[in-house]
Amino acid sequence: MTIRGIKKSITLAFVLILIVNIHANTIIKGPYLSNVTTSSIRITWETTDNSPTHVDYADERHYGSAETFDEHSNIDESVTHHTIQLTSLSENVLYYYQVTSGDASSDVYHFYTAVNTSTPFSFIAFGDTRSDSATHQSIVDAMISYEPRFVLNSGDLVADGFLASDFQTFFNINKELMANIPYYPAIGNHEIPATFFHEYFELPNNEKWYSFRYGNCKFIVLDSSIPYLVPFSEQPTFLENELIEGSSWADFIFVMFHHPPYSSGNHGSELTLRYTICPIIEEHGVFMVFNGHDHAYEHGLADGVHYIVTGGGGAGLYSVGYSDWTVYSERTYHFCYITVDGTCLNFKAIRLDGTVMDSLSTCPLKVEEEILPVYSEIKAYPNPFNKKVTVSYTLKENSAVDVAISNILGEKVAVLNHGWQKAGNYEVSWNGHDDHGTGCPAGIYFAEFKTGNINKMLRLVLLK
Repeated sequence: MTIRGIKKSITLAFVLILIVNIHANTIIKGPYLSNVTTSSIRITWETTDNSPTHVDYADERHYGSAETFDEHSNIDESVTHHTIQLTSLSENVLYYYQVTSGDASSDVYHFYTAVNTSTPFSFIAFGDTRSDSATHQSIVDAMISYEPRFVLNSGDLVADGFLASDFQTFFNINKELMANIPYYPAIGNHEIPATFFHEYFELPNNEKWYSFRYGNCKFIVLDSSIPYLVPFSEQPTFLENELIEGSSWADFIFVMFHHPPYSSGNHGSELTLRYTICPIIEEHGVFMVFNGHDHAYEHGLADGVHYIVTGGGGAGLYSVGYSDWTVYSERTYHFCYITVDGTCLNFKAIRLDGTVMDSLSTCPLKVEEEILPVYSEIKAYPNPFNKKVTVSYTLKENSAVDVAISNILGEKVAVLNHGWQKAGNYEVSWNGHDDHGTGCPAGIYFAEFKTGNINKMLRLVLLK
């Protein structure tokens, strides 16, 4: 049976409940998902009263119902917080579920249980969603279309962690995403004192720092909000123990915390973290670290670890520079989409308009690609330049080629080549003017080279 058919039949199983529950819905947050494993998942929601609650859930073979086992009053005494862990589920199976509270029921939502170590999966990482609700909503809508198995948020979910109203806006924006896809946040400085954060989210360990396993990967989330909240001294031991455990089985280990140890943005690098946490990360073979705090994108590479600043989730954008460790940086709203298939990993940093600005892959090249690549090394010279820069490249086979110049905001200012070219050596030049003949201001620009599925960026510096 197709997924559409499964959903239709399961929705019909819930139809009597939906007919009865015609009163105003008292569910004000959620339901939302977290802590997914191959056999369980946690569902959380809040209501305006303390009526009896339960969850109905089903796949194409089974139907079940579970009562809430953990129920307590929220900070706001007029609200009740509910959470339940569904267990004895099947691995990598699509389930549909519905929350009922008193005489009110949620829509019918769905989730997948986690995969085993041999099954491919995808996830999304992004952060700094505060401030601009419209942009945050656009980012969320775009992410849903990629159907990730879970989402990581690198912190600063809201503008003011003291305000329950800010969190309510956050949950309203994320309603469809978090009802169907498990969500794992880190604490940012804007969540401090984190009272609401801990009240609303049901996360592993002490919720300040925690880890989870998904497929063949290990994920570790830390709290870098020091010195604002808690001593960081306990976390290095936790981190090292988790890395030792993960290195015995995981093909990839990911770490996430809010403040970046490598950043060329407004806030810059958090050197305390670089000198205390990064040596542990680098020693134990972490593949990638996700951070936020600076509202831009930067891909850094230091001592074999990829450091990703992904702070373009909705907060007002910051400028970003370029440092010795920088692979690519851009001031833009974005999210990161990662797929894992055994030891093959594909990473894409995706702008709000859907274009890919940065990517990497651990997938081995096919034999024919090794023998006959589409192009050889692309170069730009002189760089920096003040009158003209030349981009040279060699095509190994006939191909469609696009070469364009973009500014640091990702806006295209000039097209240098667009069309089919035969195999051979080529040069295109840019004189610092846009396509209308207007001189561009001094600053950082990017020459973007596209052919087939290849997208390469060269950083250019225009002097005046």
